[in-house]
Amino acid sequence: STLVQVKHIKKGSRIGYNGTYTASKNMTIGIIPAGYYEGVDRRLSNNGVVLIDGKPCAILGRISMNMTTINLSHVPKAKVGEPVVIYSNDSSQVNSFEKTAKIAGTIPYELLVHLAESVRRVRLG
Repeated sequence: STLVQVKHIKKGSRIGYNGTYTASKNMTIGIIPAGYYEGVDRRLSNNGVVLIDGKPCAILGRISMNMTTINLSHVPKAKVGEPVVIYSNDSSQVNSFEKTAKIAGTIPYELLVHLAESVRRVRLG
C-alpha cells in the first residue's frame, strides 16, 4: 500500500472505532488506504505490524473497512506517498504471512484468501 496521511496526535488521543487505542504520549501516526475489505485482517487491530522502509510500524486502533492507522514513531521522516508493506512474503520479516497469521490466531492461507480481488499483487525480488 501507500501512506496517504501523516498526522501528529497528542497524548490521550483515541484512535479507531470506539477509540480502542489511546496514545500514551504525543506521537506521529499514519493512515494507509487498506482495511478489512482489502484483506487486512481485523484481528490485527492493536496487534499487527506493517513495514515502512524496512522498519516495523504497529497497527493502532481497530482496522476500518478501507483504512488502517499505524504508528510512525520509528520512521520519523515518513511522508505521504511512502510505500507500505502490509504482508511480507519473506518469512524472516515481522509481518510475514506466517508470523501475522500467528498474531491473528489463524493460518497463512486464510490471510491470502481474504485479499480482495481488487488488490494488486506485486512480487518483490
